[in-house]
Amino acid sequence: MKTSSEKSKNELINFVKDIYKDNDEQLRVICEFEREYVPQNAIWWYTRETCFYRLLNKALRSHDFGLLLQFRFFITDLHKQLTFEYQNFLQSLPSDSDPILRVYRGQAISADELSTIRASVGEFISMNSFLSTTTDEATALGFAKQVAIDNDTQRILFYFDIDTRLSSSKPFANIRHLSYFQEEDETLMMLGCIFQIKDVKFNETQNMWMAKLVLCSDDDYALKDIFAYEKKLLGNQPSLIDLGRMLGDMGEYEKASSILTQALIESGNDFEANSCYLMLGAVARLQGDYDTSLTNYLKHLELQLKIESFDDPYTAQAYSEIADLHWRRKEFDLSLEYSQKALDILPARHEFCANVYRTMGNVCRDTTKLDAALGYYKKALVIQKRTLPKDHNHIGRTYNQMGALYELQRDYPVAHQCYNEALRILRKTLPPTHEEIIRAENDIRHVEAKMK
Repeated sequence: MKTSSEKSKNELINFVKDIYKDNDEQLRVICEFEREYVPQNAIWWYTRETCFYRLLNKALRSHDFGLLLQFRFFITDLHKQLTFEYQNFLQSLPSDSDPILRVYRGQAISADELSTIRASVGEFISMNSFLSTTTDEATALGFAKQVAIDNDTQRILFYFDIDTRLSSSKPFANIRHLSYFQEEDETLMMLGCIFQIKDVKFNETQNMWMAKLVLCSDDDYALKDIFAYEKKLLGNQPSLIDLGRMLGDMGEYEKASSILTQALIESGNDFEANSCYLMLGAVARLQGDYDTSLTNYLKHLELQLKIESFDDPYTAQAYSEIADLHWRRKEFDLSLEYSQKALDILPARHEFCANVYRTMGNVCRDTTKLDAALGYYKKALVIQKRTLPKDHNHIGRTYNQMGALYELQRDYPVAHQCYNEALRILRKTLPPTHEEIIRAENDIRHVEAKMK
């Protein structure tokens, strides 16, 4: 029986063969990959810059999660090999060596990207691709000088300072002995490395931009508590289901649905299928497809009752999700009925109670029972602040709902405070173009107009 890794490899090979079916040169490379690839030469294949390298980097740059799904075994192998080399590198460092390693990268940068990093000095940036660097500044300068400059494209030389004493950064290592191009003396850094932007200046002598970045420990990152909470929820080896859930949180609903549908097809037991139905229900709800959402939630509840006892907290969560959906369908009595079923199961002040109270608050707000609605929102907020990290986006959403309620009560100054607190939190945890951030910004402008 084939392992999941072998199955994923065959899926990738068939996928790439179809793309390059009319390219004999690339087909020969693909057949070589099919015959000779093993996890121990993942870095060699990555640095060879074949169609596999180009497709993977295209997927990483464009956040094409459907394409990344095809590469999941390859990314895993790269991570394992890079981690092994990283550990060897740290063990080989002389005790009296400089703990700060400086590496360089010269490249083209778009005007928009340059504007963003210039405006972000002091802030953190997470690299969404594998980062190829060199310890030789002249080599990096040479790459940068090859870039043709125009109104939309500039040259830039990145200086990356790496403190080798960091205990919890993403892995990196010199891969010269593993690379297809050994003369480049390459240091490869794992995707997801977090840097703080220290300085961005134009160098008149070199006629290019220079940017200094410092590698950060994941523990130093501003959202450490959020990362720890996510890790607690996801475990150490996130699955397709986890990826689908995170995409949903980011507002990438179509991609999340595609990933979760694939995860459902590949699910090997009721537990995995149950999680898929829950997430598919949530994504469909966020897309406004309430019929599909209800279908998935009911399948989730059916499996949940099969897997767990009636009084399990996750059964209560299923009731809570269905209650929320009935509120959105303006079926208020059904919403309150399922909310009560959830509360009958949950211990007082359980984390899941917050979502139930938010839904009950929404029902009361929409049926003009504003004082009762405010009471439910306040209950939800107390539980969220006790059970969630400080700036979790669920807390931001509750502040937003409270702002809407105060606005209905014509208490515009308090509504304004709630909307601003919601926006502050959401900006920390969601992409800047996420619909919830845009909505919060609009809410603030709307209530400010009423305050004039």
